[in-house]
Amino acid sequence: MRSATVRAMPTLFWDIETRSVVSLETAGEWRYAADPTTDVLCVGYAVDDNNPLIWTPGDPIPEAFTAAAADSSWRVVAHNYAFERAISTRVLEPRYGWPRIPITQQRCSMTWSWSMHCRADWTRPSRRSVSRCRRTPKVTS
Repeated sequence: MRSATVRAMPTLFWDIETRSVVSLETAGEWRYAADPTTDVLCVGYAVDDNNPLIWTPGDPIPEAFTAAAADSSWRVVAHNYAFERAISTRVLEPRYGWPRIPITQQRCSMTWSWSMHCRADWTRPSRRSVSRCRRTPKVTS
């Protein structure tokens, strides 16, 4: 009888904070990311249930991102992955030398939550319902 070894699939959670003279809401993720004034303030990240860490420009590239790029068993999760992908492709990789993590390893928690919410209501969501899920809620006091 062979013994099966179960290998844990590491999960890297991340969130990028940026600044720019361009309005993200007006320009969209890719035009915003391509603008030369757009820069990364910090990247918050955590592996599995470990404590979150912060990367800022000038710091070495976190080992977790290098490991995730080199090993296809890693899953990389962001809330609104489209934004993280645009900033990674247009800013982190070319300016700071970050590794490219294959799109097949990327997951979007916003899409997951949206699909779980909408699945019971629609078999195919409308454009209006999709855009409603992408909007940032306004905070009122």
